[in-house]
Amino acid sequence: RPYILRSCRFGVEAPGFATRLGNIIPSWFSPTRETEPDDMEWMRNCGVLQRTEEGGTVREVMSPLVLQWWSSLHGESPLAHHHYECYSADALLSDTSPRVIEHVTCHFEAV
Repeated sequence: RPYILRSCRFGVEAPGFATRLGNIIPSWFSPTRETEPDDMEWMRNCGVLQRTEEGGTVREVMSPLVLQWWSSLHGESPLAHHHYECYSADALLSDTSPRVIEHVTCHFEAV
């Protein structure tokens, strides 16, 4: 995954990237706060946001790889902890692992 993050040029190794992203992500997931327009533009420029358009509706989604990387660095926050646990459990899913999906669902709902 570190290779993918570097080769996709998200900028994870740039000075200040982790700190700035760490400050932005909580507002991205907050139902009561909006992400600042300059932060949105920064994430677009870094490639952190993936943009899709369908039927005139534009949606921007944060890259799951970047979220997983962020959650591994900021596990002390509840938001990061639940992301990290969700991604960890998701990696274990297979056709014969019904109990793992409960773990994914629990942490997904917490986020």
